[in-house]
Amino acid sequence: MQTGPLTILVNSCDGFEDCWHPFFRLLSIYWPDCPHRILLNTEHKTFTYDGLSIQSSQVAKGWRGDGRIPWSDCLLRCLEQVETEHVLYLQEDYFLNAPVDQDVLMEFVALMREKRISHVRLMELDRNAGHRPSRVHQLLWEIHERADYRLNLQAGLWHKDTLRSYLRPGES
Repeated sequence: MQTGPLTILVNSCDGFEDCWHPFFRLLSIYWPDCPHRILLNTEHKTFTYDGLSIQSSQVAKGWRGDGRIPWSDCLLRCLEQVETEHVLYLQEDYFLNAPVDQDVLMEFVALMREKRISHVRLMELDRNAGHRPSRVHQLLWEIHERADYRLNLQAGLWHKDTLRSYLRPGES
């Protein structure tokens, strides 16, 4: 495992490459001192952006399945390339629009380790989602276990093994 606390996983596919340049331009503006490894999940393509160290996963290289690699297999294969315990999961078409608070993000990662929290969603909740303030941190809320969209892939911090556990090969 890598010694750094976090890998930024930008989940994408080659068909959405038109989003990569604006996504990473905004990342470079709103998180100019980002110290974390950035892993762009692609099938075959690579991408670079000046000032950012981006690695493309190229998960379809060596794919032995029939036809196009399924979405879940792409993400599973990308997670194999993550060397840290935690990932910041982002998608290429959810653009940053304000500076990233690195201190709060790292506070959440430390809290995840300390309290064995498997996921911290970084997007607002539906007001009707059945959530309540968390006892572990003033900025966090707990989502009711039967709430709609309790599990989703919006921006969030994940324990890598927990994220992997929700994925099944062959799902799209």
